[in-house]
Amino acid sequence: MNLRCRVGVAATGMEKINFSCEKNQFASHGRIFCRCPRLYFIAHSYLMDWTALLKTIALCLISILIEAVSATKKGRLWFDQLKRPQYSFSLRVWYFVGTVYYIIFGTIAYRQFLSQVNIVSTPIILLALVMILNGLGNFIIFKYRSLRWFYLVIYPFGALLLALIITLESTDRLSASLASAYFLWLIYDLYYAYNLWKLNS
Repeated sequence: MNLRCRVGVAATGMEKINFSCEKNQFASHGRIFCRCPRLYFIAHSYLMDWTALLKTIALCLISILIEAVSATKKGRLWFDQLKRPQYSFSLRVWYFVGTVYYIIFGTIAYRQFLSQVNIVSTPIILLALVMILNGLGNFIIFKYRSLRWFYLVIYPFGALLLALIITLESTDRLSASLASAYFLWLIYDLYYAYNLWKLNS
């Protein structure tokens, strides 16, 4: 069975573009109403959805705020005095990893806010939990100063991230691939956090 629908961009001065899709969709005044993920993002590449962008910025800022509030001066001084594992990266590398993290999850967040009609959807809830838990990692190590829990929290974080990847796989493969790339980084995170805990216990 091959059902077809016409999805277009009706913005001023923009030529209407037709696509084929397996569901009935429509477009009006530059707003794309399409639940087919591939066509949705193709059509929406012509527009910037400011609502989705603002939601993405808000989610990232919540995570950044948790990290910033947690990283107190005393906590950083305490952390600087800890023994480091053998294969530890310099501060510049950690800053780079942090930047890549927010680029990856900012991209995923924007794509989900763009495609999900309901903000209380499974991908968005999982994404929010992943980003908030990542921010709480700083609270655990700088405020609570527990290297043991800093290591153990990686497991629920990894479980949530894996659940997010599985959920995204059927609707947004690009986002699933981006999340999978960061999932591989958790291998080093586990090594680093475990050895940091053991060296300073």
